Amino acid sequence: MNSVDKISSHAALDQNSRLPKAKKIVALLGATVALKDKVILDIGTGSGYIAHYLSNEVAPFGKVYSIDVEDQRQIHKGYEFKQIIGTLLPFEDESIDIVIATMS
Repeated sequence: MNSVDKISSHAALDQNSRLPKAKKIVALLGATVALKDKVILDIGTGSGYIAHYLSNEVAPFGKVYSIDVEDQRQIHKGYEFKQIIGTLLPFEDESIDIVIATMS
């Protein structure tokens, strides 16, 4: 991707806003499904704080994948990141238990 093709990002990258958002996601999901040992896909990873937080919730045998068109991560631990171009997702059919995509 050259500078002309660069996508404008509006991702919130700060830890102070991302961690409360991660806790809210876990509370909402946890009300309907057990997260332990699940495979989660985080679409639009941004800073990586939410993917990292989720990785602790799915431990010890779960996994968190995260994808984004741009790598802006502030934290890299606990999950597997894939930078993608286009709309094809690099995962096998039925390999993901939960998909999340957050806005702001």
